[in-house]
Amino acid sequence: MAEEHDQILRELLAAFPTDFVELILPDVASQIDFAALDFRKEEYFTDSPRGGRPRRPDLVAWVPTLTTMDEVGIHVEIEARYRSARVAKLFDYNRLLSLRRSRPVHTLVVYCRGGPPGVRQCEHRVESLGQTLTVFYYGSLGLSGASAPEYLARRQPLAWALAALMRPAKIGSRAKLRVACLRRIVKARHLEEERRFLLFNFVATYIESDQGISEEYDKLFQHEDNREVREEMMTWAEKIEAKGYTLGRQQGLEQGRQQGLEHGRREGEATLLLRMAERKFGQISPEARQQIEAARPEQLLAWGERLVTADSLEETLQAES
Repeated sequence: MAEEHDQILRELLAAFPTDFVELILPDVASQIDFAALDFRKEEYFTDSPRGGRPRRPDLVAWVPTLTTMDEVGIHVEIEARYRSARVAKLFDYNRLLSLRRSRPVHTLVVYCRGGPPGVRQCEHRVESLGQTLTVFYYGSLGLSGASAPEYLARRQPLAWALAALMRPAKIGSRAKLRVACLRRIVKARHLEEERRFLLFNFVATYIESDQGISEEYDKLFQHEDNREVREEMMTWAEKIEAKGYTLGRQQGLEQGRQQGLEHGRREGEATLLLRMAERKFGQISPEARQQIEAARPEQLLAWGERLVTADSLEETLQAES
């Protein structure tokens, strides 16, 4: 699950590179050509100084400056949780990237849990025999310790999605926070559909995985004030079903893209049917949940159609043999 969430966050940052650099390195953001900022090109290292298999930095972009037009690197790593030992990896990647292009590289790290809260400028000292040989400076964003209301008030749409992993503060609870994030995204009319979907998908994915807020979230979800969010949530679920968006991509990388997309589509259809059934009939028994999760795609589709008019989940599942 952590790898799946990391992939969703990588896609989100790659889709909002300007927002991301502005949030963490505002001084650098004012000096680079954002038109050339593209995190979608991959870099691999086969010569890592720490040995082992080839490694791939999470996100790398090479972009000209506005003053000298010299190229600089922007390097991003995503960490599920803060571990001080991982800073050495940041330093390794920074050196290798800089040597590869003979250009300076600005390294940034996002900590989903732990780490210095909010945006910080950090340093890592390389020492030997009581002397400091190198000081490595990098930017960090600690999501779990940052204040969500502050980021919901920012003008960058990326901040509204990242706020879902921050401290609710005066908002009150994680469930209320994530509804507030969804509402902020839904009301931003200027966003292109694809970029809105990525923001929505990020927040909704963490709602799905956070069992501790499910009951409170369901109650908030039914309020009339959240009707627009509720409709957008259903649209999101339908898109997940159609694309096999998350699991399809993961399986596609590991077992072949076609097989992965098919598996992801089935998982997406099962997830959608379970959510719709819970909304209509309430809590689902373990036996019924297992039956839905094991069903074939065509069976799930038939059940979904019957669910609209059925009076019970038992009637729905008995309608297709």
